[in-house]
Amino acid sequence: MGRGKIKHLFPGGNTSVGFFSYYSNIIDLTRATRVFVIKGGPGVGKSTFMRRIGDEMTERGYDIEHHHCSSDNGSLDGVVIPAFGIALIDGTSPHVVDPRYPGAVDEIINLGEYWDEEKLRGSREQILEDSNLLGQLFPAAYSQLAEAKAKIARDDAEGCVAACMDFFGVNKITLDLIGEITGGLRGSGKSSLKRHLFCSAITPDGVKHFIESLLDGIEKIYLIEGRPGSGRSCLVEKIAWEAQLRGLDTEVYHCAFEPQKVIL
Repeated sequence: MGRGKIKHLFPGGNTSVGFFSYYSNIIDLTRATRVFVIKGGPGVGKSTFMRRIGDEMTERGYDIEHHHCSSDNGSLDGVVIPAFGIALIDGTSPHVVDPRYPGAVDEIINLGEYWDEEKLRGSREQILEDSNLLGQLFPAAYSQLAEAKAKIARDDAEGCVAACMDFFGVNKITLDLIGEITGGLRGSGKSSLKRHLFCSAITPDGVKHFIESLLDGIEKIYLIEGRPGSGRSCLVEKIAWEAQLRGLDTEVYHCAFEPQKVIL
């Protein structure tokens, strides 16, 4: 067995409407066999702990998912091993996660039990200062993103484009694509899974994306072109919805800036 592949994505994002979370889509708890919720403050090694387990699994030939942190893209918020239905998830702020099915599916691992409290108390003032600064900077950043969205809304011609569109024609293309993609597949009667996530994020290092890792191994790709307001996002959503009705699992990826819009 060769080395497994790694899919890179973001479960949450710093968007124009603030921090937007799709953490509930990291793994479907009804299909999961085990979910390890990792607790502990910043710097206790949660990301390193998850990464090392993921690296070991890829060495053994299993595909895994790296769920990156949008506030620190060098860190991980989660690692998923789909073949076993296992996930390791950072359960600390700002995306507090607690067990939903304690013992049956979820288990808490508290790395905070291993920190040196005496050393931490010695850095008390610096820790308080840094924490307070973060509490000020994040709201300021979200405010700037909201202002950027307002400016774009004033400047772009999305409304004009929508007013000039032949959506009857767009709907026809959508129906043709649905028929081509699903191949006439009828409803299977099984419950389908629809995951919502991000493949890009606005981070402290700028905009980062992992689209390449999502397309690795894909046999056919459809490129949907059109200006804002032309119905691209709606087209993709309709196809995903129809595929789900036929019992197919789907993954829907949202815009890092405007999380309500679908891009993939």
